[in-house]
Amino acid sequence: MSGKDMHAEDAVENKLAKVAVKTMVILMPFVFTSVVGLVSWQLREIKAEQQATRTKQDELGRAVGSIASDVRDLNTRFDLIAVKKVDALEKRVERLEQATRTP
Repeated sequence: MSGKDMHAEDAVENKLAKVAVKTMVILMPFVFTSVVGLVSWQLREIKAEQQATRTKQDELGRAVGSIASDVRDLNTRFDLIAVKKVDALEKRVERLEQATRTP
């Protein structure tokens, strides 16, 4: 290659480099803004999802608390019914014992 060809090649490369740099300088703010916007949007989506999850967890917590309260209430009712049945059976046994003692 001759010296003129090298200079022409360098000039073309230099010109391409300048065009590439100018293009990048022009596009960089748009790219940066787009990336920041995308990241911001993703963060908003994540926060919204977390809030929805928190809300759902709170609702489930209240539901579980309500169920636990209902179970305690049922246990109390079952205990009351069992005590009444035992009392009734004791009275019945006492009557049977009295009936068998008296000739």
